[in-house]
Amino acid sequence: LKGNRRIEHLAPSIVSAMGGMFCCMCTCPLLCVGCSCVASLPTYCFPRLALHPAWLATGILHLLAGIVFWVVLTFTCQEAVDARSEPLDWSLSPFAYQDSYCWGSSAYAEYTQLGMLAALLLGVGASLLFVSVIVKVVEKTVG
Repeated sequence: LKGNRRIEHLAPSIVSAMGGMFCCMCTCPLLCVGCSCVASLPTYCFPRLALHPAWLATGILHLLAGIVFWVVLTFTCQEAVDARSEPLDWSLSPFAYQDSYCWGSSAYAEYTQLGMLAALLLGVGASLLFVSVIVKVVEKTVG
């Protein structure tokens, strides 16, 4: 429900875009913290592991894939908003879609999975790179 209007009468593209932006914005910080904790565990025994090229490449690829899925989600949300005849300018900021159907949540939210995927990829990529930076800083300062 949005106000006192039901969502069943909306076009499928509008209904399917609901919730993805909110889901991505709320779960990404939690996933970053959780993945950073998990990714730091092997570095206690093998600190050089976080500086291995495969570790860095995996982090960069996950981060880039997350950015791509985030951009796809923003275009999907902007199209869904335009289909409701409430034109919004395209924006990378999730708050630009805050009063739209893309912000709320619904049982019909197909693009909630897109938001979760973007959040997961961003969280994993950012945490792998964050752990690498921490290991490098500790290596430089402690020796």
